[in-house]
Amino acid sequence: MLESILIPGLDHHLEVLPVELNVAKFASFIFSPSHTRKDSWARIKTWVIDIEGRKVLAKIFVEPVDRRSLNTLDYRTYLALQKMWWERPACPAGEGTAVSLRELARTMKMGWGKKQLSFLKQSLRALRKVPITWQYSFFDKESGRYHCFEEPINVLSMLRIHESRKVHSQNQNYKGTTTFRFNERIEKNLQRQHSKPVLIDIVMEIRGEIAISLYSFLDVIMADKFNWQRRCARLLQDDLSIRGRYAWPSERLRLIRRAANQINGKAISTGILDLTLTHTKDGQDYKLVVRKRPTTILLNECADPEQVDLVKQILEVTNDPHSRSYYEKLVRRLPEVLIYSALSETKDADRRGQIRTSRARFFTAVLKRLARERDRPANKHSEFSTCRGDDGILDK
Repeated sequence: MLESILIPGLDHHLEVLPVELNVAKFASFIFSPSHTRKDSWARIKTWVIDIEGRKVLAKIFVEPVDRRSLNTLDYRTYLALQKMWWERPACPAGEGTAVSLRELARTMKMGWGKKQLSFLKQSLRALRKVPITWQYSFFDKESGRYHCFEEPINVLSMLRIHESRKVHSQNQNYKGTTTFRFNERIEKNLQRQHSKPVLIDIVMEIRGEIAISLYSFLDVIMADKFNWQRRCARLLQDDLSIRGRYAWPSERLRLIRRAANQINGKAISTGILDLTLTHTKDGQDYKLVVRKRPTTILLNECADPEQVDLVKQILEVTNDPHSRSYYEKLVRRLPEVLIYSALSETKDADRRGQIRTSRARFFTAVLKRLARERDRPANKHSEFSTCRGDDGILDK
């Protein structure tokens, strides 16, 4: 279910995206930084787990195809595809989810040009081609157990890219769409809510590759703790899968400090990061010290009875009381006719059985689409707009 949280110290709502849990847990390993290793090298991660009193060796194996492996750009593409998959109605069996390449780039907060288009298509092909082999590491929500056999899984089981451009036309007349479908096991886990919340807005804002990898790693490792620390050498090699030769502590400090500066103070799914770098006790290396401050959900106070009634109607349709503050912001900033149109379309899609996941997520996607199509200005003259938290229209 789509939720909106308002975090103290941040003046905007953050969209919480449910991401398939198996991939999300090991995202920092599966999607490693591209400029610090050779893409032709295969990568393997192993550890021992206990299954019914028996110790077994679990592993994940990422094997490159055509000297191309999965990197942090592919992680951003994967998150954007999952967002669009949640927002669009369920497609008939066998058909994929169709999205515009320009809209995909906009979701990833990328520019739009020949270079960005080329990177985007390469990323989509990598998600389709590069296999991830799991053994005792992929949990199937339907069966309630780990797969005990080796099984290569491609993130995308189907990918079609269709491009059209008028003869002798400029780049602005380019039209590109992609039709995709996630691997069947990933889709089933998503449908059964076997997922992890990810703040997609934060991920898309981070530009450094090591910073993205570090952020996704800390989002997982800090889920059940408030303090954690690691030597820089082990952090780079073991946790972030960076294979460069960084023999000097000053080199490791430079890499980690650059990444830490980008994500320090940013929110993860369970709190706000506070990062510091300091010497180890033996003085031979530096270490990253991580502290997490818990977040608090703040609710807006409402005054206009008509808009309060409209919020109640939205809650009845979406059955999403956790996002009340987000809906209050919508009715303050958008014309009522736009909201009523989105409610009507949501009710119709629900009656036809076309909503893949929650009515809340579908309603939000429809409202964003209608706002872009109609390009209506914000309703800034309402008494309701004097409430706090009214900056930004549809930033959830």
